[in-house]
Amino acid sequence: MKEHEFFFKFARASMIITFFFIPLIVGCTVPFIEGLSLSSGQNACEYAGSTECVRFFTNVYGPNAEGGQYTLYYSFRAFAFGSIVEAIYIVARAVIVTMLDFRFILKSTGVAMIFYIVAIIVVSVAKPFAKEAISYWSAMFVPQVVLIFLFIGRMHTQFRRIVRGDLKGVMRGRFQQKMFGNTGNEVESTS
Repeated sequence: MKEHEFFFKFARASMIITFFFIPLIVGCTVPFIEGLSLSSGQNACEYAGSTECVRFFTNVYGPNAEGGQYTLYYSFRAFAFGSIVEAIYIVARAVIVTMLDFRFILKSTGVAMIFYIVAIIVVSVAKPFAKEAISYWSAMFVPQVVLIFLFIGRMHTQFRRIVRGDLKGVMRGRFQQKMFGNTGNEVESTS
């Protein structure tokens, strides 16, 4: 088995295994949203003692501390989404960094920042989510979502190019030399 085939299989297996983590993440977070939100907002209980702070307490826990739309309970529904995005992003980034494709990483980060700026503007002014915690929490993960799609697309393209034997612009220097034992643009056929 050629080294590049092993790398492709390992990278593909890593991404597939990461997608199997999605049900695990959902199972570990969604049933415990209430407990997580109560734990995170426990300092709000101190504010409930004064009349000036009752409005803040109501915004955190809802009327009579029963939850409701845009309360802390509601905002924690996005917690699983953020954890899933972060798990997939870490693995996709690790694979693309292993390929030493830093020029693409820089360009795709610029694209992700544009999407992030748009997302922040949208959640700051668009009703009904304007200035709500869940909106900012979700917008915080927009760059990672964009980068996941860009990185996975790039990995697919690069893997296909390497299999065809076209190494020009795919990998740099030492990595190419370690993977293929040469610095040229040819890869030995796999047959």
